[in-house]
Formats: sequence, structure tokens, C-alpha cells
Amino acid sequence: MKIILSASLFAAACCMVQPSFAQSPGVNASSDTLAEIVVTATKRTERLQDVPVSITAETGVELEHRGATQLQDIINTTPGLNNPGSGGGNSTNLTIRGVTTGTDLGLKQSTVALLYDDMPIDPVGQGGGASNLRVVDIERVEVLRGPQGTLFGSGSLAGAIRYITNKPDLSQFSGSVEVTGAQTETGAASFSGYAVLNAPIIENELGVRLVAYDYDDGGWIANLLTGQANSNPTKTDGARFSITAKPNDQFSAGLVLTYQDSKDYNGEDAGSLLVKPPGTGFSGQVTDGINDYLIELKSTIAALTLQYDWDSLAFTSVSTYHDRKSNLTGTDSYFVPLTALIATGGANIIPGITRDASGIDGNIYTQELRLASKGDGNFKWTAGAFFLHASQGGGQEADSDAIIPIIGSDNIVDLIYHFGQQEIAAFGEATYTFADKWDLTGGARVSHYMVSAQINTGGFIPVFSILPSAYTHTDFHDLGTPVDPRVSLAYRLDPDLTLYTQVARGYRVGGVNLTSDVGGRNTPQTYAPDSLWNYEIGAKGRMFDGRLTYSTDFYYIDWKNIQVSLQNQLGNYTGNASEARLYGVEFQVDAKPVSWLLLGAAFQLSKNEISKDDPTVSRPATGLVGVQDGDVLPAAPEGQASTYAEVDFPVAGYQGYVRATASYLGDEWTDFEHNGTKFGGFATEGIRGGVNFGSYEVVAFINNLSNSQGATGALDAQLVGPVVINNQELFRIRPRTVGLTLRARF
Repeated sequence: MKIILSASLFAAACCMVQPSFAQSPGVNASSDTLAEIVVTATKRTERLQDVPVSITAETGVELEHRGATQLQDIINTTPGLNNPGSGGGNSTNLTIRGVTTGTDLGLKQSTVALLYDDMPIDPVGQGGGASNLRVVDIERVEVLRGPQGTLFGSGSLAGAIRYITNKPDLSQFSGSVEVTGAQTETGAASFSGYAVLNAPIIENELGVRLVAYDYDDGGWIANLLTGQANSNPTKTDGARFSITAKPNDQFSAGLVLTYQDSKDYNGEDAGSLLVKPPGTGFSGQVTDGINDYLIELKSTIAALTLQYDWDSLAFTSVSTYHDRKSNLTGTDSYFVPLTALIATGGANIIPGITRDASGIDGNIYTQELRLASKGDGNFKWTAGAFFLHASQGGGQEADSDAIIPIIGSDNIVDLIYHFGQQEIAAFGEATYTFADKWDLTGGARVSHYMVSAQINTGGFIPVFSILPSAYTHTDFHDLGTPVDPRVSLAYRLDPDLTLYTQVARGYRVGGVNLTSDVGGRNTPQTYAPDSLWNYEIGAKGRMFDGRLTYSTDFYYIDWKNIQVSLQNQLGNYTGNASEARLYGVEFQVDAKPVSWLLLGAAFQLSKNEISKDDPTVSRPATGLVGVQDGDVLPAAPEGQASTYAEVDFPVAGYQGYVRATASYLGDEWTDFEHNGTKFGGFATEGIRGGVNFGSYEVVAFINNLSNSQGATGALDAQLVGPVVINNQELFRIRPRTVGLTLRARF
């Protein structure tokens, strides 16, 4: 795991400990040392120990061993990585190192790139949060902290998360099956399962791999409006097919096809009320049911990788396509009274239920070509070209028969929009080794992007009119040619110690607000790009013949023209604030003092604040206007930590283990300078134990052992006159859950 030290401890660590960086231990009970991890974070195959970047990497074996099945499980054990959004699932709002200005991402480009076999999953304007692709049959997950614009482009402003899937094994037939059942306290049962089949078609030349999975996660929040208990379940079905051909030692080709259908029930209101009303009749958490929606996200992904190796060069082509369909359907109980309030000035506020539906259909195509040097010479380099085309269209319709007597129509909201993003880039990075111990790396990415939007806005709520002539049309186009450099210097005292420093830049594209300056909103039509510089020093090391690994870094971030999620009385929008400074320390350590004991700990300490007064920022939680130098950013914890201990022991001649874990998330707020609704500030624990009988394994677990009521995100109360748009809510972690997993391999 990874630890972040204060600057004063950093020098001492370098002298006393011979440091290392962000390494997952791997699971190998028969070994007396920790397994070394090989990563491709720099688009070259390197030991994690040697990469001068802040990285946490976990192998698929480790992820399976600790029961990680989704994106939130990666977040829970990676300090610096956070999700202050509206729960997990498809509402995840990824942040790294506190580079965020609120719990709501909106339609902005994320500050963290989510990459699936190097395909950017969620470019600009996708909305609805990160795609929660399940962690099933994964070779490795890499979390790269700090901007990754040089190699991965826009959207990696604060970092990147890379899923690398398992590819076919061309040498042997194999497979595995897993089923899990669990019960959540004051909630419903959950069931899941997956199957993996690997088959060589032509030994060492052609093979296929098939993965299928199903997750039914029971809910635990009661809906007071409908009277439904456990109203927030999720259901995810998916499959992946991979085929790899290697006709000779020089050429290989691989095709990966992935499909996932994920449904979050009660997805727009998956939080629990901050204060539970008395006499509700439910023993667990409750929600008001104002927004009662089903959010469904379907992803169809294809990735084709071609590689040809010469003696000194390697050529790689990666072509990807992602079809992404997001739909929200359901009812709400505030549009009707809000419409009546606006239309009559409060004279006739009537209750009612609104039918509401919205959808976003998009597709993403990328093409990357790379040429890289091979060998262990003093000069290594990578150069490439990249093209991205992303397009999405969507809209929202809200209507209700109850409103016809008031406005003469059921047309409450009528919104149609189309977003587009194109990017073409050239990038390169080179490393020169001198005096056998120093590595100087320099690289840059020059991109040219175009972001466009066409928006038709109508209906009574957006424009206070149902007449066709009142519809507004917005055309938006933005061009940019950002340059993202990275420079690092690494010093290798010996093979087990790397000290480094680096400077890197990242950027995020601008965009357009869906409803701007209509219906009295007085909001800006567009918002500009933002960018940051990250300055970092770090150390990575191994000690005691590989029995201990550790990593540490100190960083400082200068963030300009920051994109801010704002709100007026009729909705959310995005604007730009002035500047922010963020700095902190990170540290991770793993140890295997004896062959039967594995220990680890990680933590982050940080400070994230406005660095220049800005009197124009309207603050959603408090209604205050303006931010000042030193104001703490919202949704940015100042501390995170996690730890684990695992004991391996024999059970009737077989291998058994018990693993205990604990994690802590620091305090967060929905508004600047510790204002708004407070969340975070909680610890949670878990315990797992199992026996490996060779061809099959039995594992029992308890998650959230102390039944913490901690919240990872929050929603402020919002009223328009007497109409409640949203009550104050918290997005709490799942209550104590007890379960059993059966796994078989062949």
C-alpha cells in the first residue's frame, strides 16, 4: 500500500529506509518475499519500482483475494482517490488529490481519466458519473496520481485509472467459476456470480477467453413516498470475449469485446435523509422519494490491438469503439408544485407526480499508433499519434396531466441536445540514462481539440413558456491546442531504491451549460477550459531482501481557471473560478516479515484551498457569493488512510487465511470553507477468511464490521419558495454485510 509522508519525514525516510512506491504485495503464501509488479503506466513494460510516477497497482490475484468487484472497492483502498458523488454505481464522481470543486460532476469532463485497456471511457459531456465497469477477470488495475496529459490526453487533469483485462492464455485450457451470497443488515440479500473460460484453439498461436457475470446487489434504504423497503438495489449483467492470435514471434493481434448492462434503482435519490423523521415505521435508513428513478447504463466496447516487434523497435496500433447508452426514467414529486408556484406566484400550489425521462446515447472512437524503442540501452523513447471522436445526443422530457389546468399543457421540460468532441494529438517521451544511476525523462503531447454542442431548450420550467416561439437554440464551438509536457529526473542509488522528481501539466476542455440565460436563470452560456501544473518529489524502495516495499511522495499543484459546479434557484450549471493550490504527502508500505504474515498501511494528508479571491462564485449550499484566498475546496478530504493484516495457516493440510482491513476517510463538505453539509469523517472495517482446497476455495466475509453509518457524499437541501426540490441527504456506505463465496478453478 502507499503512504504519504510529511516533508520533514521525507528526508529521514530516504536516509533510513531506502524507499519504494505504491506496490501491491500480490498473494503468494509459499514465498518469503513480496512479489514485484510490472506495469505499463508509461506505455512501456517496466517494474513498478522503476517508474518515476506516483502509482498504486494491484494484480488481479490481489483484487480477487480481497473481494474487490467494482470501482468503489478500488477507491476504498487507494488514498488520494475519492468518490464524493451521489453514491457509487453509475453516479461515481472520481477525484484524485482533491482536484474537485463539488460533489456534482454534472456534464463536465471528469478530472480523472478512466481507461479500459487504454480506451478513454468517459470523455467530455458524458454526464452521470464514471462508467462502473465491474472488476472481473482483470490482470491489473493501475491508479496514476498527478496529471497524465502527456500520454493519456485531456480528462486526466488529476490522474488516471487503468483497467488491464486478462487476455487469452495460448498454452493451456483453464477456467474458473465463482458464486457469492450476502445479507445486508436492515437490507436485502445480494447474489453474484461469474464464469471464466480460457481455450487455446491452436497451441501457442491462437486462443480465446470468455467471461460472463451477474451481480444483484440488494438495497437497504426505504422509500417513504412509495412505502417500498430496500428501494435502492443495483443489477449488473456483463460479458467479455477476447481472442488473441500470435502466428509468429514478431506479430500479435488481439480483439476484446465487452458488454455491460447496469441498472441503479432509485438512482437519483439513492441517499438517506440526514435526519430520519420519527414514526416512519422502518428500522433502517429512509429517503423522501422526491426523485424516484431508474438509471440504466449500457456499454458496448470493442478494442483491437495489433503489435509488430523488430529487434530494436515495437509498433503498436490500438483501435477502440465504445457505444454508451444512459437512460433515466421515473417520477418526481416537485416539478408539478414548482410549475404551479412559478405560474401563479404561489396562488395555486398543487401536489402531483411528474413523469420524467431523459437519455444520453453516445459513441466514442479512438485510434492510437505508437512506435517505441526496445532493449536496455541508455536511450529509450516512445512516440505516437492519437485520434478521438466522441459524439452523444440526448434530452429530457417531463410532463404531467395534473399541470394542464394551470399552464394549459403538460409540457414541463423539453430539452434536446447534442455534444461532440474531436481530438488529434502527437506525443512522445524519451529517457536518457547517464552515469548508470540517473534517468532524465522528457515528453510532451500537442493536441488540437474541438468541442461542440447544439441545444434546444423548451418547456415551462426552462423558459417559463410552452409556446414554440419561446424555444431557445444554442450553438457552441470551442477550439484549443494545449501542450502538456512532463519532465522527470530519477536517481537509482541501487536496484532497490529510486528517488525522483517530476513536473507535469494536465488540462480539461471547456463546455456549455444546457440552460443558460433563459427563464430568468442568468447563468453563463459557456465555461472555459482549466489546467494545472503538478510538482512532485518521491521515493520508491525495497528492503530486507524484498520483505518490505514502500513508496512516498510530496506534491504541490497549481490549478488555474478552475471549473466550478454552481447552482441558482432553478438548476445546476458550471462556471470558472480563479485559482487553487493543493499540496500533500502520500505513503504506502507493505511487509512480509515472515512467510505466514502480510502487513500493509497507506495514508494521505493534504491541503486543498483557493489561492486567489474571486467575488463572482455563487455557492450552492449557503447562498453566499464569493470565495477568498485560503478557503478550503469542497468535497476534498484532508486525510485518508487504510491498513490490512493477513495471517496464513494450514487447515487439515490445506492453505487457510484470515485478512482484516480498516480504512478512514477524512471530513468533507459540500461547500467551500467547511460550509454546507458535512460528510466523510468515518472509519470502516472488514474481515475475510477462507480455505483454499486446491481446485476450489471457500471464503466467508463481513464488510463494514462495526456497521458504520459513514457517508461518502451529500446533497444539500434546496427549496424554491415552499417547494422542496431536494431534502438534505447523505450517500451512506452499505451497512454491515455478511457473506460467503465459493470459487472453483480448473
